[in-house]
Amino acid sequence: LDPAGRYLWAANQATHNLALFRVDEATGRLQPTGQTCEVGSPVCVRFLPGDAP
Repeated sequence: LDPAGRYLWAANQATHNLALFRVDEATGRLQPTGQTCEVGSPVCVRFLPGDAP
């Protein structure tokens, strides 16, 4: 979950990607955005403070 609570990145180790979901503010349900990021066997997502690259 991003620090603002609006988006969730799901790490898909078996398919080697991250998938982005939007959090519905009213219900808390996840809505797929259709955006993915290809990475090698992700196991977690970590947000760094500030303007880190």
